[in-house]
Amino acid sequence: ERIKIGTFSFNGSGWSKISIEAKDLISKMLTYDDKERISAEEAYAHKWIQSKIDLVEDPTKTKEIFHNLKGFHAKCKLKEAAMMFIVTQLMSKKEEAELEREFKCLDKNGDGRLSREELLAGYLKLGKTEKQAETEVDDLMKEADADANGTIDYSEFLIAASNNKKLLCSGNIKKAFDLFDADHSGYI
Repeated sequence: ERIKIGTFSFNGSGWSKISIEAKDLISKMLTYDDKERISAEEAYAHKWIQSKIDLVEDPTKTKEIFHNLKGFHAKCKLKEAAMMFIVTQLMSKKEEAELEREFKCLDKNGDGRLSREELLAGYLKLGKTEKQAETEVDDLMKEADADANGTIDYSEFLIAASNNKKLLCSGNIKKAFDLFDADHSGYI
C-alpha cells in the first residue's frame, strides 16, 4: 500500500543485508512519478545490475563465435526449425552459458537484441577493418535475422553462433528428424 502512494522504507529486518547499490536501484525503480522513474535501459545500466553480470570476454571464444556467425545460412525454414530444436534442447549447458556470456558482451544496451552497430563494434574488436566489419555484419544480418526485424535476437544468435559441426552430429539430426516425422513414416 505504501508503494502505491509513493512512500516506503528499507527499515525492516530483511533489508539489513541488502547492499546500498541494490537499495538505490530499488528506490529508483519504485519512484512514484513515472516521469522521474528509471527506465528499463537505465536500470540495466545501473551499477548494481552491471556488477551482477558476468561479462568476461574470451577473445578465443569470441573469434570462434564470429567465425560460426559468418558461416551461418538460414534460408531453409526446416533447417532453421531443426536448428532451433537442437540448440534449445540438445546443446550442452556449458556451451549455452558461453554463448550467453558472449551475447551479453555484445548486447551493450541490454535489450536482448544485437543491432548492426553492436555487431560492428564486436567485429572491430577482433581487429577487422571498418569495411571488412561492415561487409561481414551485412552478410550476417541477411542470413541470421530470421524475422527480418533488423536485429539478431538471442534465439537467432544461438542458432547462428553455435558450433554446427558439434551440434549437427548424426544423433542430434536423428532426434530432430524424429520430432518432425510425426507419423513415424520415415518421411517429413
